[in-house]
Order: sequence, then structure tokens, then C-alpha cells
Amino acid sequence: MRLSRSALTLLFVSILLLPAAQVRADGSTVMLEQRLVDWLFLNPLASYAPESDYGPFVYVDSKGKPLGLSVDFLHLISQKTGLRILAQPAAPLSLNLEKAKQKRVDILTSLRPTPERGEFLQFTTPYVSIPAALFLPTGKDSNTTLAEMSGRRLAVGKGYAVEHFLRENFKQIQWVAVASDAEGMQQMAAGKVDGVVADIASVHFLSTQANAYQSVQAANVGFEYPLSFAFRKDKPELGEILQ
Repeated sequence: MRLSRSALTLLFVSILLLPAAQVRADGSTVMLEQRLVDWLFLNPLASYAPESDYGPFVYVDSKGKPLGLSVDFLHLISQKTGLRILAQPAAPLSLNLEKAKQKRVDILTSLRPTPERGEFLQFTTPYVSIPAALFLPTGKDSNTTLAEMSGRRLAVGKGYAVEHFLRENFKQIQWVAVASDAEGMQQMAAGKVDGVVADIASVHFLSTQANAYQSVQAANVGFEYPLSFAFRKDKPELGEILQ
């Protein structure tokens, strides 16, 4: 039997899912403590800021509708708890983080906890963990490591957790900040950068799309993405509900 592209992507990511996910999928309603029920009565709405291009976790279709595994999780949480979770317009992660700093949004999806983000956000238990890797143009050696890319121009997502790690640990590389993994792949295809560092699920998802840019997965870079939902530090009850 031949699987569809969407089914292959779901299968690929499901292998990496952690057992920590708490949402029930059997149709039953989650029983909340009375204090959380009381909080929900006073705070029935929560907003989230989706990224525009971080498939398969969160992205938008041609009409701007948020889709992805993280969005599906939020819908399920809403169904089980009664919390109405409304999407803000999709934007790159760097802009969404600024919104969160200014308390203009309640929830961010698909984030790796970092000390910098922890200054204004709290995080749920990670629900998926994905390694980051070096991706090179087709025909390059798949055994290439970052240590061999000294002086080269490599793209990395602006504001992504891996960006700080790479700039601190691989200073001999010319890092080019891009708005998304997709933009990084586009720049590599155009010869503007020599490679891209991104998480493997994101690049796998991009490879299933129309007009996909082909690449070779080289070495992992020693960085994992344990992805969580992030929520405002002044709304701990919201975090308990998301958990």
C-alpha cells in the first residue's frame, strides 16, 4: 500500500513523539480541579500566535488557516477542557516572541525552552523531540560536519533556539539568519548560502511540498528540539490546562 505524503509525514513525526503528552484522545472530557474551572469561567478565551511556516508542527494554508500537529493538539485541548483558543494572524517566530514579551498573546506553539525565553514565558512538558541537522545541496557528502564548514555561509532560523547555540559554538561559520527553514532552503537552492541547519522534521515536511527544494541530510549538530507549548508567566493556570 502506498502512503500519501501527509500520511508519511505523520508517521515520521509520530515515531518521535514523547510519551509525555497528556491530552486524552478517547472523546472523554478532561476533569479539571475546581480552582481551574473557576479560572476558566473568568478567562474563557486564550489567543495563540502560530508560526507561518514551521511544518509539520504549525504552518498556514493558502487561505491563511493555521494547520499542523501543534494546532491539532490545541484543538483537542479546547474540546476536552472548554477553553476557547483563538488564532492570531500567523507570523515568523521572531515576531511572535516579541508579541509574547509584550503580553499581546497568551500561547506560542512548538517552542524549545531556553533561558532567554524563560524570562517571559513558561513551558509545558515537551510533546515531541526533534534533532537539528546540517542540510547541504544535492550531490554533497552526507558525512559532512559543521567542523568542516569553517568560513562557509550557513542559514539558520532567526530567533530559533538553535541559532544561539550555533553562534556560540561554531563562531568560525558565517551564520545567515532567515525568517524560516523554507527561506533557508530557498537561499541554498539559489546559491546564496552553502547549507542550512534545521530540524529534520521541518525539512522532511518541506520535501513533501510542491516545488520542494532537494537537499542532502548531513551530520546532526548536537542540538535537540524538545518542543513545548509556551504560555504567559502571569497565567500559570493556563499552563496547567495546556499540560
